[in-house]
Amino acid sequence: MTGCDGRMLIDGQLVEAAERRRYVKFSPATGQPLGDVADAGPADVRAAVGAARRAFDETDWSTNHAFRQRCLRQLQDALREEADHFRDVQIAEAGVTVGTSAGLVKNVTDGMSFMIDMAASYPYARSHGRSTGAQPVYERVVHKRPHGVAGLITAWNAPYLVNMWKLTPAIAAGNTAVLKASPLAPYTSTELGRVIVQKTDIPRGVVNILTSGDRAEIGEALTGDARVDMFSFTGSTKTGTRVMQRAAEGVRKVELELSGKSANILLDDADLDAALPFSGTMACMLSGQGCALPTRLLVHESLYGEVVDRLTDHFSAVRVGDPFDALTDVGPVISDEQRNRILALIADGIEGGARLLVGGGIAQVDDHLKGGSWIEPTLFADVAPDAVIAQREIFGPVLSVIKFSSDAEAVRIANGTEFGLAAYIQTRDPARAARLAMRLRAGAVGVNGAVPFTHPDVPFGGIRSSGLGRKNGVEGFEEYLQSMVLVTPA
Repeated sequence: MTGCDGRMLIDGQLVEAAERRRYVKFSPATGQPLGDVADAGPADVRAAVGAARRAFDETDWSTNHAFRQRCLRQLQDALREEADHFRDVQIAEAGVTVGTSAGLVKNVTDGMSFMIDMAASYPYARSHGRSTGAQPVYERVVHKRPHGVAGLITAWNAPYLVNMWKLTPAIAAGNTAVLKASPLAPYTSTELGRVIVQKTDIPRGVVNILTSGDRAEIGEALTGDARVDMFSFTGSTKTGTRVMQRAAEGVRKVELELSGKSANILLDDADLDAALPFSGTMACMLSGQGCALPTRLLVHESLYGEVVDRLTDHFSAVRVGDPFDALTDVGPVISDEQRNRILALIADGIEGGARLLVGGGIAQVDDHLKGGSWIEPTLFADVAPDAVIAQREIFGPVLSVIKFSSDAEAVRIANGTEFGLAAYIQTRDPARAARLAMRLRAGAVGVNGAVPFTHPDVPFGGIRSSGLGRKNGVEGFEEYLQSMVLVTPA
């Protein structure tokens, strides 16, 4: 890919893989090669973890809060300078549309300020005063300290966001890091490594970045290395479960953001002029490849006919095409494998009796894009709450519309999956929205077009099969810290 050499970052140096292997990254929009990237093996994992271990154990990175803050501000400034470059890299390798990619890069980079400020302002030591009752009397102080080496395993759907939402708090809190990029979105990570080396004073070994064409090999090596103290993973529930199993050896900390099947509830008093554009647009954002996107639309029976008709018009007008074109609404999905998986689930929905209103096949695009991984934005009505397409994360631009007749039924349907990442409510009654929100089994709820996962100062994450722990906010910072109690005689 032009301007990207695809080298990894290990121990302060941009390097090739130890075995000099490379793999080819293909464009999801055209199917053509973007370039080749370093293809790491277990030896590279050992080198990266060793560098991170030395940086944590043998330097003052974990205790020099002001220095960490200064280094992170350098990184933030450099990323702002190269915002257009990272925008284009994310478009090329992940198919994110240009408007969405630009917004993600800007908002995520600006949002780094919260964690950067926390690096120096967080109260790492808190006095609990003198003990009472028992003798002798002690002074008690709780110290918050970084875990050590953090293994950060990232996803491909919004690679810039996922990378920075992990790396910023991890190193701001004083950990060192080994970041494993997704094989399907390596360049966002390798370019981050280049910026760290060229434009910051982050010491060697504090950040290490690995790329590999194999989905499992270096992930298994990283999670199996006892020198790694904690893991943060974003991806499927299946793979997250594997990470948790591996981390159980040594009883190491894990933070997981996993799959979702978020419900969007249109109550009988919803403002459809606002709710329907939001519902249709959000279901197709990132080509539907977002774990917190509202892919189940629960509609009150009194609005059902109108909603279905208007959504049919909306989906029919969605523009699919070149993600670099500002007029494009939906780009490609990440790969042919992903496209074929989505098509199989669409076929299952049809066979299961859902009514296909729009889409359902491979999108028609310009000739130069024919080799890409394309899906038509797809709308289903009359979906049963227990249907496969209403239960399984499709990770494509597919919206399932489900009818309900009461608030209680809406809550039952919304809670009726194994997931619990996000939920959405559309109503003119704020008190009603608040009551329903408290009954939903989700880590975050957005009301009337509010998006609950874009705020750097409040926590975001899921429950049940959608994950463990939180990103963002003080809680997200504290995921990368552990407590030590210091007790001394008074």
